[in-house]
Amino acid sequence: MTKITPKTFPKGIKKSILDGLPDYVKDPKNYSKIQTALLDALATSHSHSDLFEWSICPACQDKLKEFRLLHKKFGFRNPAQYYAWKKVMDIIMNPMKNPLVDWKNDKQQIGDKTK
Repeated sequence: MTKITPKTFPKGIKKSILDGLPDYVKDPKNYSKIQTALLDALATSHSHSDLFEWSICPACQDKLKEFRLLHKKFGFRNPAQYYAWKKVMDIIMNPMKNPLVDWKNDKQQIGDKTK
């Protein structure tokens, strides 16, 4: 019987969820264009009073399908990847809104401790 040690199982390669995205999606200059295209694909000219009405509306479901296809066209594999990209881009585009970083003193603040 072989003895299991930490060297038995090599450490896996940590890969970012954003690694598979194309370069034009990663470019901050294209962020507003991509966001506008995605939100326009989902927007409709009418509204619904509850979620059930929205779920049976053919026009809204066609818009949702268009939204999903546009996600794939931009290279997003799943919603988690899209939301991670959106979060990173929001921080890049609006650095002053990030509460964990003191941009004036270039220090990261976590709780009461300043690093």
